[in-house]
Amino acid sequence: MYYLITTNTLRTLETHAQRYFHDPRLVAALTFQTMYLGLAPSDAPAVYSLLPYTEIAEGIWFPRGGMYRIPIALRDVACELGVHIRLRTKARRLVNRNRRVQSVELDSGEMLDADIVVTNADLPYAYANLVPAERRGRFTDRTLRRLDYGSSAFLLYLGVDREYPELHHHDVYLSGDIRGNFDAIFRQGVLPRDPSIYTCVASRTDPSLAPEGGEAIYVLVPVPSLAGHVDWRREGAAFKELVFRRLADVDLTDLREHIVVERTYTPEDFVHDYNITNGSAFGLSHSFRQVGYMRPNNRARDLDNLYFVGASTVPGGGVPMVLIGSRLVAERVQGDWGSV
Repeated sequence: MYYLITTNTLRTLETHAQRYFHDPRLVAALTFQTMYLGLAPSDAPAVYSLLPYTEIAEGIWFPRGGMYRIPIALRDVACELGVHIRLRTKARRLVNRNRRVQSVELDSGEMLDADIVVTNADLPYAYANLVPAERRGRFTDRTLRRLDYGSSAFLLYLGVDREYPELHHHDVYLSGDIRGNFDAIFRQGVLPRDPSIYTCVASRTDPSLAPEGGEAIYVLVPVPSLAGHVDWRREGAAFKELVFRRLADVDLTDLREHIVVERTYTPEDFVHDYNITNGSAFGLSHSFRQVGYMRPNNRARDLDNLYFVGASTVPGGGVPMVLIGSRLVAERVQGDWGSV
């Protein structure tokens, strides 16, 4: 209880910020980051003030060549260590004998024998679709439905043939009705009428990511997961128009005229491409009952040689935390089984 009190865990982040800042715009600027944990600031523990603090005090790192350089670097290290990687190979189910996974069945019907299995599939999906029903433990279909799933995102990937010097590597345009924005996403499960928007122009830091005279612009709009009430086939086009109007309001008035390449991504694409349950782009929410030791464990309770990595297990979501979680699993495997 002492640590809960001293870290302000029992107070919400919004309430905590209001103790120091009276302008609601400052409160919003220093609390909106919890959206990427699947929480509104009014629901998030105040300990998550570490998010804006880290950004301000430590800054933000970016890998030259783009974020994809991280998995490429991991692949290169793995291959140097003798790992054989098979791409475009979908797992259908895990086959067990008593408390051990013996093999992984692929969609092709091929069986891969396994001494240890580490899955980076979204944990709720893995329990619902890969783990044998009799070995799911507490993760029954009913329990999986009752987990707190985080928010999702509507994305635009834009390649444009002109530069926008007013854009930085990172820009955030907060909704004029920030409380209404949070309520729509986290409570009502509907699309916000005045969305907040994040833009990333990585070519501002690394010019190699866009042709000379052009920009690569990434647009992210927080939206509800598919556990909400959004019909993307019916509402998606209108919402996209709303996003472009909102961008025009922040002086990107001619953006559409200069688009050379465009790709739209909705929560349904997260399900289709990555098997993310409910399209929750940031994994399970980091609500009070889903953090720390209360978050789904990185080792299956009823299968001794099955481990999990990713945003929906410990320690949580975000690239740094997922990488740390992967290291923790590697260390746990080493501790459980020695050199394998």
